[in-house]
Amino acid sequence: ASIILNIETTVFTPIQGILKSLSIVTGHLAGAKRFREIKRTVRKILSLGLAMAILIALTLALFHNPIISIFSTEYVVMSEVRNMLLFIIIYIITFPIIMGCSYVFFGLEKSSYTFMFLIFNLIILIVSMTVFTHILGLSSLGIYLSIILSNVTEAIAMIFVLKSFLNAKIDTYEIKKEANTI
Repeated sequence: ASIILNIETTVFTPIQGILKSLSIVTGHLAGAKRFREIKRTVRKILSLGLAMAILIALTLALFHNPIISIFSTEYVVMSEVRNMLLFIIIYIITFPIIMGCSYVFFGLEKSSYTFMFLIFNLIILIVSMTVFTHILGLSSLGIYLSIILSNVTEAIAMIFVLKSFLNAKIDTYEIKKEANTI
């Protein structure tokens, strides 16, 4: 487990560093009522985070054997670490979307949305884990699939809600702007 935590920390730290800027930038732009710029900024930073995640995932996929052998030479440990590393490769792609949207919600003073999505993720995780492990009998593979399914679902839902929220803010602000110019 400590091997995976070391790899995970190394992998996620640069992406999280980029995504943290979203909270500050979003807060500043929301205060200035520049919601179109928020939308553009979010798209650019999430794209950058996603590109980094894909690059890191590809690197881990190509070089997972040498990376694993750095940490251990025991076959049992290497096999389990290989499985977990392949899971991280898939998991890392959803990470920038979930974290980025969370930081945007913090910047928009909608941190309750992030909490709501966490509960949503947990419900999907528990239901899918029950189905995959107990009903289908997939054991550890079922756990990995449950985590991936819950994160992909959460990422899609977060993007939809964030896009809808920003579009509503843009429409509301433009209506107010037009009313003030008349």
